[in-house]
Amino acid sequence: IHPKIGFLYNIYNSDFSQFENSVDCGLFKSGSGTGWLEGIAVEYEISEGLYLSTYFALADRSGSFSINNYFPSRNLETGNVDTVHTKNELETSIYFLEIQPDLRFVIDDDFINGPLRIFGGFRFGFPITNNFSQIESIVSPTNAVFIGKDNIRTQERTISSGKIANMNSIEAGLS
Repeated sequence: IHPKIGFLYNIYNSDFSQFENSVDCGLFKSGSGTGWLEGIAVEYEISEGLYLSTYFALADRSGSFSINNYFPSRNLETGNVDTVHTKNELETSIYFLEIQPDLRFVIDDDFINGPLRIFGGFRFGFPITNNFSQIESIVSPTNAVFIGKDNIRTQERTISSGKIANMNSIEAGLS
């Protein structure tokens, strides 16, 4: 039995502009994020140097997607039409309960005070948290603002947030 802890760097390759509860502000093509992995692995030796293992973990697979938008807007101070640069950022908070059955083979028993192994298997994840927040912010010009309810002026606004409604109930992968 082995307790495990790890650091995750999540990379996302996507092709979507909207999902239920979000706002369409362009095409999200990629994203990334970091998180922690905490778990426990149970191993059983099936022959000399070959182990059957099952790993149970809580994995933070959160991330962020962002796209830049540019549009013309009248500058009320000068009367000119300026190009406004905004950033639409989609932040996710996604945690999975993961199960990974695999086979582990010992290459060297005494590699730096422990065994050196190679392993391969499948990974199945079940989402337990799947929230998002979509925020739009003005990058330039510095005097541009969003005008909201009650004439409140701000350079950043939350345009949508909530649960990711259409998320798969299971993820699958290779390790």
